[in-house]
Amino acid sequence: MAPVDIQLYQFGVMVLAGVALGVMFDTYRTFRLESRPGAVATVLTDILFWVLATVLLLAAVFYASWGEVRVYVFIAMATGAWLYFRLASPTALRVIRWSWRTCGKATRLLIRIGYYLFVVPLVLAYRIVARVLGTITLPFVVLARLVGGMIQKALARTKPPVSP
Repeated sequence: MAPVDIQLYQFGVMVLAGVALGVMFDTYRTFRLESRPGAVATVLTDILFWVLATVLLLAAVFYASWGEVRVYVFIAMATGAWLYFRLASPTALRVIRWSWRTCGKATRLLIRIGYYLFVVPLVLAYRIVARVLGTITLPFVVLARLVGGMIQKALARTKPPVSP
């Protein structure tokens, strides 16, 4: 049996793992509420959440107790999650939602800045080049149409050869 100080250390690490799992769940819940993924994306993100949660809890168990799973490990994880949801979840949800919306606004702003820095100048340059080239080539296009029309009329006047 491990000494009491090591058991308290393991208990503390597992309480923190329960809190981390609660934060992960609130973050995922906010993601689902704000982004409203479709059915397939929901299934995939649910699977991803549970895989990450499992990895987190297994890493905590191996870090804290070298892979030994005792009853107090589960009690500690449940205590950590319960404390988080009772004491910190409402505030954390507000912070996570604010962060999500702020990141969304920042992303939209960066996309808009990139649009005006790169796309608008390219479109403007294309339009200018097209207008200049159109003006320069206009006489040649008119001349080609006139010559083509004259050739068509000349060909239409000639009679096709008679076959034997």
